[in-house]
Amino acid sequence: MSTKSSRQVPFAYEPLDMSADTIRLLKILPSSSDDAPICCEIRNTTFKSEKYNCVSYTWLPANPRHKILLNDNTVTVGDNLYQFLKAARRAGKIEDLWIDALCINQTDDVEKSHQVHRMGKIYRGADQTLIWLGSLTEELRCCLETLVALAWE
Repeated sequence: MSTKSSRQVPFAYEPLDMSADTIRLLKILPSSSDDAPICCEIRNTTFKSEKYNCVSYTWLPANPRHKILLNDNTVTVGDNLYQFLKAARRAGKIEDLWIDALCINQTDDVEKSHQVHRMGKIYRGADQTLIWLGSLTEELRCCLETLVALAWE
């Protein structure tokens, strides 16, 4: 994946202020084409001063891996997260999101430990939590229909 405006360099996170309630929030940039690269912006902020939604999903399957652009830099994500990003962009979900795999620097053990310790506060501070079960397969569709039917009994 390559676009003329993107640099093919690894993404470098801006450090979080560990003494404050800082987090990173992600915004999915819109596109008129479903086949266009997924482009996102990420920024540091305090979660008490922002409206945002958390995304809950499984990191599996980890493969295949897909490249996205994060602040014009290439980042690789697992298939399930990639499918969420595509679906969210298609649905126009461009509000601020907190997604652990992208909003936490996974290569910085100190930051990762600090942010994982604060995940309860991060989720409680969100306006809502979006739950991504994966792309809608026939099996998942049947499961959801059964859950709806049971809820109405």
